[in-house]
Amino acid sequence: MTNERRVLYLFIVCTLLILGYQAVIFVVTAVSWSSGSQPQPLADPAEWPLPLQDLRAAMAADGFDVASLEVYQLDPLPDEKAIVRMPNSDAALEFLTQRWELTPVGSLPPEIERELQRLPDDWQPGDLKQLQPLESRSVREQSEGDLYYVFRSVDGQQIYIRYYFDF
Repeated sequence: MTNERRVLYLFIVCTLLILGYQAVIFVVTAVSWSSGSQPQPLADPAEWPLPLQDLRAAMAADGFDVASLEVYQLDPLPDEKAIVRMPNSDAALEFLTQRWELTPVGSLPPEIERELQRLPDDWQPGDLKQLQPLESRSVREQSEGDLYYVFRSVDGQQIYIRYYFDF
C-alpha cells in the first residue's frame, strides 16, 4: 500500500469519526430539547437540580421553612437553568449571601432579563430595571459550574435565585 493510499484511508477514517461524533451530539441535543425544554414548575424537590436540592437541605438544617421554596425550570440538562422563589426575609438573604459570597451588581445581564420574561405572570418579580441583584463569587470569577444571581422582588415579598450550571 502506498503512502498516498494510507493518508487517504486515514483521512477517511478521521472524517467518519468526526461526523459520527457530531451525529451523536446532535441526537443527544435534539432529545433533550424535545423531552422537556419547555419552562415548567418543578413541584417535587427530587426533580430539582442537585445544587438546589443541596440548598434546600442546608436551609432546612439552619431552621428555615423550606416548604415555601419553589423552583421553576427554564432549561434542562446539560446547561441547567432554574429560578427559585422563596418568601423574603433578611435571615434568608444573609444565609444566601454567606453561602455564595454574594455582592451587589448594577443590573442583571440582558440574558437573565430575557429568561425572567419567560416566566408566567404570577412568577414575575416586577420591573426588572428596579431590581437590585447580587451575584455569586463564581459569577465574578467567571467560573464553570454553579452560578447564582439573587434579588428581591420589587414589592419586597419574595427572594429570587437564578441558578445556572455553566457546562
